[in-house]
Amino acid sequence: ENDTVSIGSVILELDHQLEDAKISQLNNQIATQTVQIRADEANVEEIKSKMVNANLQLQRLENLLQKGAETQQTVDDAATDVKVLNSNLNRLEANVQVSRSKLQETKAALNAAILERDQKIITSPVNGRLLELTVLIGGSVSTQESLAQISPEGKTIAICEIDETNADKIEVGQKGWIRNVGSSDTLSTGNVYVA
Repeated sequence: ENDTVSIGSVILELDHQLEDAKISQLNNQIATQTVQIRADEANVEEIKSKMVNANLQLQRLENLLQKGAETQQTVDDAATDVKVLNSNLNRLEANVQVSRSKLQETKAALNAAILERDQKIITSPVNGRLLELTVLIGGSVSTQESLAQISPEGKTIAICEIDETNADKIEVGQKGWIRNVGSSDTLSTGNVYVA
C-alpha cells in the first residue's frame, strides 16, 4: 500500500499453477504435432516417388505388351499397383491435413490457456498510487470483490470525513493529510476545497 504503480505493473498475482501446467502440456502437444506433420509429409513424398517409378514401370510394360514381349496379367498388376499407390497418396495427404488442423486447434487452445492464466495476473489500469490492497497472501478472492484501490496520477478529489471535534477548525485552502482510519500512514496530501 502507498506504492506508486504504472499502467501494466503487477498489483496482484493469483495462483495459476493449473494454467501454467496446461500451457506446458499444450506446448508439448504443439511440438509433437509439428513432428507428426513432418513425418506425414515425408510419407507423402515417399509415395509420390514410388508413384513416379510405378507409372514409368507401367508405361514400359504397356510398350512391351504391344510388342508381344509381356503378358496382360503383368500390365494389369502394374496398373493395380499404381491405383493402390494413388489411394495411399490420397490417404496420406488427408493425414497431413488432419495433422495440420489438429495443430491449429492446439494453438487456439494454447492461446485460450494463456488468456486464462493472464486473467490471474492483476495489473494496474492507470498510473497512480496504490491506496489499499484488500487481499492477503494465501487469502481467497471471489468475483465482484474489490481487490485494490488505486488513486490515479494527477489531481484527485477525495471526499473525507473529519472528526466532529476538529470540524470547526477546517478552512478552505488548508493543507490536509489523508489517512486510513486508525493508521498513521499518509495516503495522500492536498488542500481543502470545500469545508
